[in-house]
Amino acid sequence: MKGLFGIVFAPIASLIPWRKIIPHTVVGNPHRDTRAMDQTQQPNRAHSNRVHVFHGTFESELDATRYCIDAPSQNEPEPLTRDLPDATIDTDEVEIVFGAPRIGAAVPMLTPHPDGLFQQIGSNNTIILLSEAAFCGLPYTLNDTPKLRYAGAFDVT
Repeated sequence: MKGLFGIVFAPIASLIPWRKIIPHTVVGNPHRDTRAMDQTQQPNRAHSNRVHVFHGTFESELDATRYCIDAPSQNEPEPLTRDLPDATIDTDEVEIVFGAPRIGAAVPMLTPHPDGLFQQIGSNNTIILLSEAAFCGLPYTLNDTPKLRYAGAFDVT
């Protein structure tokens, strides 16, 4: 019975876009540093080379830029800043990496264990890098946003 079930339903199940239905079902990265989600982080000069990595899927690089860097109006914050209410973000310190080839080149520079980060990113086409300087020396707490998932903090060497 189990074999027949697999033969009949496996091809049908493979056609379902599971990553869009359940987007955050990825095997965890044992090197993922998510302390910034668990507790408020204080500015620390010892971690001036730290980068916080978020990943998600956008229609284009322009859409990612609109979300992360462009404010809807002069009196409104950027959508990324609004979605991270416990962090003050200087958008000059935000880096957008769009497209699989660019992500493939950037990830090995972030961690000595790129496989775990690649596994987290999965089929997403954009990573957003926030340097420690992006928080303007103020305490911060990070979280997943409606468009991005927090992958963790990485000390770039």
